[in-house]
Parts: sequence; structure tokens; C-alpha cells
Amino acid sequence: MHPLPQQSIRSRPAAGTRGFSLIEILVVVSILGILGAVLFAVSQKVYLSSQRAIATNNLRQVGSAMQLYVQEKGTLPGPMWRGQSPNYAGDSRALGYNLAVYLDLPEPDGNRHDFPFLSCPLFEDLRPSTGSPSYILCDKATMIDETSVDPWGYRKGDSETFSSPQGGLAFLANVSINSWALRSFDQGNNANPDAGWASDLLEEPIFPGGRLHLFFDWRVEFVPLDNG
Repeated sequence: MHPLPQQSIRSRPAAGTRGFSLIEILVVVSILGILGAVLFAVSQKVYLSSQRAIATNNLRQVGSAMQLYVQEKGTLPGPMWRGQSPNYAGDSRALGYNLAVYLDLPEPDGNRHDFPFLSCPLFEDLRPSTGSPSYILCDKATMIDETSVDPWGYRKGDSETFSSPQGGLAFLANVSINSWALRSFDQGNNANPDAGWASDLLEEPIFPGGRLHLFFDWRVEFVPLDNG
């Protein structure tokens, strides 16, 4: 007897099942792409919000240190540079030089030290150079009687002083509540584009839609671009 020829066994799809069509695959890929874009946008928003919270808290610490300085010295620190960077060394015109001891940072000794209270991780990622100014000091504060004064004074060279800082308590008692002391600095609010450090400024505000301000009553607010 000859053995029966073996029939080829072919796998057949189970009843009721079928593969995905090209259109179905494209639809799934499109949905995943949309979900990915939404998740990315949400994560970016959360990241910016967290960075703004860090910068706001840091600026509040600067305000607290400023209060301690005024109470001890009886005057605002100064004369000062207008543009302030998040570091200090031996130059007394840097905010960090004056406030470091009130924030548990190294006393000025001529060496470069970080002053992180004028920064946040996002600024460190974006700034063009290590000397980039992050904040600018107000050069004309408005008083209750609507006059204007220079709060911090200004000294161009070691022996060339144009003005001195204002007396602390008397000045603070008479300055307008809406007069800011310090605010975020970028090319959009730089009135001195010819300054040597102008190219080191951020091109746009670090946080979209506004800038952080420290006022002379030491509150911190995020002010929309149209208002400051």
C-alpha cells in the first residue's frame, strides 16, 4: 500500500479576525501624534510654571535680605550697577556683594561667587554668557508726592560718584506703592542698547507674557508685558 499523500497544512485566520487596514494604522498614528503634542505642551507649561515659582521665591528672598540691609545700614545698598547678574566678586556695585551675608552666602572676598537668588535653572540654560544680567534696578522711583528720585545711586568709576543711595526708612515711607525696585531684564526693556553687556541679555522675557517685579514694599508680582 502506498501511503496517502500528505496534504499541506495552511494556517487560516480564525473566524471573525482580520488585520489592520492602512487607513486604520494611519488613524492610530495620527491620534498618538496628537496625544504626544498635547502631553509635550502640558509638560512645557508645567515646567515653566515651576521655574517661575522658583524665580518668584528667589526674588522674595532678595526682598527679605534688602529689608535686613536697610534695618542694619539705614540706607539702601549702593551706588549700584543698573544691570544685575547672578554673581558677585569684589565690586560693591553688585547686589550680591551687598546682600550675600544676609542670605548665607560667602562674604565678598574678590573671588567670583554665584548669587542664585537672581536666577533660576531656566535662566542658567538660556543665558548667552556667564555675565548675562538677569535683573535691572529701577533708576527713577516715583514718590508719593509724584517726584522722582534715583533709589540706588550710581558710580561709574572708583572715584566718580554721580549719586548716592537713598536713606532707607525715610525713602521707603514715601515711595509710591506701585514703584518697582527690581525687575526681569531682557532686550525688550533695555533702554541702553549700546551698553557693553546689551548683547548678553536674553532676547525675550524668560517667562512668556510678562516679567517678575520686586516692589519697594518687597512684594513680588508677575506683571504683564503691557504694564511693564
